[in-house]
Order: sequence, then structure tokens, then C-alpha cells
Amino acid sequence: MNKNKNSSLAIVILAAGAASRFGSVKQLAVHQNKTLLQHKIDTCCQLNQYDSYVVLGAAYQQIIAATDFGNCQVIHNIHWHSGMSSSIKAAITELGHLYDGILFLAADQVLVEYKKLAKLIQCWLKYPTKLITAKFDNQIAIPSIFPKQYFHELLALSGDKGGKKVLMAHQENLMCIDLPEAKYDIDRPEDLYKIT
Repeated sequence: MNKNKNSSLAIVILAAGAASRFGSVKQLAVHQNKTLLQHKIDTCCQLNQYDSYVVLGAAYQQIIAATDFGNCQVIHNIHWHSGMSSSIKAAITELGHLYDGILFLAADQVLVEYKKLAKLIQCWLKYPTKLITAKFDNQIAIPSIFPKQYFHELLALSGDKGGKKVLMAHQENLMCIDLPEAKYDIDRPEDLYKIT
């Protein structure tokens, strides 16, 4: 791992799932002439002062062959079939000792652009011990930034549960940023038409 010396934060794209509801390799579905995963990698590369990673699992070789990762490094989650928690744990295990915080985002949140991620990051830089998360329609969701003191709780997650459990357990230390774009993720092919 080549940790950026100017960065205490890692950006991690979660893209290891099989996307059974989608019916094919969702990470490689095309929106505006790019795959969903390529959109997110390119977005993170715009935040080039921070190290970025992508967690892959299902369809690993197919995604590797079809994707330009740029400076984004790959974490291979061989336990991807255990659910989203396994990807979070794979990232924490590999990166937790290198960074003071990790920003998690989903590969299929295609409308979340780098300026929105930068807003979350700026908030965390100002309050580095706070949990920072997106909010829409009075719900919280990733993208979310977890400071180092919560890594052990992320490692205790199981099944298809994400970091929301940790966020909800520490609402007294939670800061929410309005991010309506986070509402739109892609579960089925028809969802792509809703955001076109």
C-alpha cells in the first residue's frame, strides 16, 4: 500500500457484491458511456490528495479486465459471499493501521459526485473524531466517514449489514450532511433509466 503522506483518510469503494437482483455484473453496467464502477473510480481520482481503494469480490477477473483503476488500488475480498460486512472488514483489516479515517461509498451511487464527497471530507477534517454520514429523506446512508476509534466495531459486523449499525449506535457523535443524491442506487436494470 502506497499511503499518500498528505492523507490521513482513505476512500473505499464497495463493489464486491454479486448483485443478484440486477441479473448481471452490476459494476459493469453502463451509464452515460461508463460503467458504474468506472464512474466511482474516476470520481475518487478527482480527490487525488487522498488514497482510494476498491473492494472487489464477485466477478473479480471480469471486472479487473474491464476497468481502468488509475491510482485506485484493489482489495480482493475472497469472502464477498458473506455480505457487505465482509467487504468493510477486508478494508479495515488491510488499511486500518494506515489511516485515521475511512470514507466508504457504494459503487452504484452513480449520482454522488466528487464535490459532494469533498463536502463530507471537509466536515471530517474539521471534526476528525466525529462520524460523518450522508442523509436524505431523514435517513442516513453511505457515503460515510468512520474515524479510527470505530474500526473495531466495523470489524465486529456480520452478514449483509453495513456500517449503519455503528452510525446508529453513536448518534451522539454523528454529523449528517444533506446529500439527496445518495438516495439513488442501482438495484435493477430499470433503475438506470430513472437517473438518465
